[in-house]
Amino acid sequence: MTNRTPEQQRAYRKRRPEVFAAADAKYSSKPEVKARRRAQYRAKNPPPVRSELTKAEQQRQWRAKNYARCLFHRCKAAAKRKGLPFNLTVEHIEKLLEPMVCPMTGVTLIITAKGDRHPLQPSIDQIRPGEGYVIGNVRVVSWIYNRAKGMDGDEDVKAFALALVRQMAIGNIR
Repeated sequence: MTNRTPEQQRAYRKRRPEVFAAADAKYSSKPEVKARRRAQYRAKNPPPVRSELTKAEQQRQWRAKNYARCLFHRCKAAAKRKGLPFNLTVEHIEKLLEPMVCPMTGVTLIITAKGDRHPLQPSIDQIRPGEGYVIGNVRVVSWIYNRAKGMDGDEDVKAFALALVRQMAIGNIR
């Protein structure tokens, strides 16, 4: 009967009421019987325990706990999009993340469970841009440092920072 249309099923049911008599008796259309059976079913099959967190909050917490895996997938996608070589592993990224200190600025890196980007959040930096996300050419730095560096080198960021400090020393920047 599964391959028949609903109209065909109704017609078959009308032609052969004896076939469905036992089922009709078992699955009564009386509301009190339905309510009793529903209660019996729910007693045997309790609903799953729902988390108090929303799906987005659960995802944020998962990302905070599995940050190396998230960085791995971001780098892999970027390498594919840019056509760069890629041979990193999650374990390698975990080792790079271990000290939780930016090697270029010396600040402690922060991983938050919030949805927003934090300037001190860990970020994978290509030491020599364009050579790909390969072991020996990547390091974990703060997101703000990586953003400042862009496609330039470390020397350009250092020169910019030095100029900024000089301007602050003479009082041009507060």
